[in-house]
Parts: sequence; C-alpha cells; structure tokens
Amino acid sequence: MELYDPFGVDVPLNCDIIIIYASHGNADVMYLHTRSDGDGRIFNLIRLLAKTKVWAVTIREALFADDTALATHIEPAPQKLVDRLAQACGEFGLTISLKKTEVMAQGTDSPPSIHIGDHDLNPVSHFQYVASIISSNMSLEPEINARITKAAGVMPKLEKRVWSNNNLTDNTMMQVYKVCVLSTLLYSSEAWTTYAAQERRLKSFHLCCLRRILGIRWQERIPNTVLQRAGLPSIFALLTQCRLRWLGHVRRMHDGCSRSILRRKEAVKDNRLQI
Repeated sequence: MELYDPFGVDVPLNCDIIIIYASHGNADVMYLHTRSDGDGRIFNLIRLLAKTKVWAVTIREALFADDTALATHIEPAPQKLVDRLAQACGEFGLTISLKKTEVMAQGTDSPPSIHIGDHDLNPVSHFQYVASIISSNMSLEPEINARITKAAGVMPKLEKRVWSNNNLTDNTMMQVYKVCVLSTLLYSSEAWTTYAAQERRLKSFHLCCLRRILGIRWQERIPNTVLQRAGLPSIFALLTQCRLRWLGHVRRMHDGCSRSILRRKEAVKDNRLQI
C-alpha cells in the first residue's frame, strides 16, 4: 500500500475526512473566487467587482447529511476523483453504496460516463436531497413545481379540521397556514434565484389559498385586499425575509464556521486572480 506524506487536517473529526484524504494533492476540484479585505464587509457588492486581491477557495465536495457530492469543473476529473475515493474507502474499510451513487452534469449536452469497478453509475437529470431538487439544466422550475404541488396537497388535509371549522378565528387559521402551508411552499427559498414569472406563480398560489381560507369566491370580485384581511405579507416580502434571515445568520457566524470560507486566504496566497 502506498503511503502519503503527512498533511494537516483543520476540520473537526466528525467531517468527511475520507474526502480530504482521497483528494489530497489532486488539483481536479472546484474553486470559489472571492474577495474581502478582512473588515467584515463580505456582502459589499461593489467589492465583488474588483479585479485584484481575489483568491480561490478549494471546493472538494459538498456534504449532504451523511452523504457527499464530489464536484469538479474539468470533464475527465470526475472519474479520477471517484477512483481515488473508492481507493480511500477501501483503505479505511468502508463500502460505497453503488445503488445510491448517481452522476449529474450541469452545462453539458450529456453526462460523463463514470464507473466504480465494473459498475456504471446511473446518470440523472434531477437530484433530490430531502425535499429540494437540483436540476442538470440549472433551472428552478422543477423545484417551484414541487413546492407548489406539496403545498397544494396540504390544503385539503386541513379543510375539515381547520378551514371549515367555525370555532376557529381567522387569526388562528392564518397561523396554521403559515406553519403548515407557507413553510412547505417556501422550503429552502433562501437559496432560490427566482425570475419574475416564477414569483408571480407563487403569488397566485398564495392568494388562492388565502381566498379559500377566508371564504372569498372569485365571483364576488373583491378587490386585492386579501392580504390586509389575512394580516399576512405578500409572497415577495416573504421571499425577501427568508433571504435576509439566512444572510444575517451567515453574517453572525463565528470565524471558525462557514463564514470563514469566504475570508480564507490560505488557499491561494498573494495571487492576483482574475474573475
């Protein structure tokens, strides 16, 4: 068995150390170009347009709970990464689940052919983690469709016990709507990059649900005062709140957490890269 030279590990032991071991000395990875002067203003959009003082942060993989996703920009590199991962897992006495391992390519006409041993990995156009969908064409449409479908499925389940219950006030119904329906509709929306047409679809569904809860029929031709009667913000305001809440959470992180990735200068020292 070939032995590698010792190398430092600056992550907790509960992280995927196997990935670091397998990718040690391998340049076939993704790089995140970022810039910061160390003053904490990492969300200054003007600074992101700068052409100097830019460094690259190495992205070897992305953790998905107890799973992992290898990432690379170079087409021949995935097979090399998979081979090194399989070798590392074998040295540590681990086994890769071949049925659960899939391949997805973004920005290419066809996914690369990747195999582990004699087994060819299954290429897919959509990857679902928990309840969020990642598409090979980088479109948000499958995710929006899935969110609306799941949220629409919640509405009839609460029809008898909540929406048609005369003992409940409108305020109580709105609280149930926020917890059960809106949370399903806007799941992972803090990471969405939506178009105006997609936001209009979410708006239509949001208003349709509120009209159904408040008992407003379309024949009544009531003006657009549904949000005022419901006491809820618009879907555009809700999307903004989700994004700002996530950005504030990242901004308040300690330097030892994920926020330090955006500041890390050890990846490329004193290099002047171009964005």
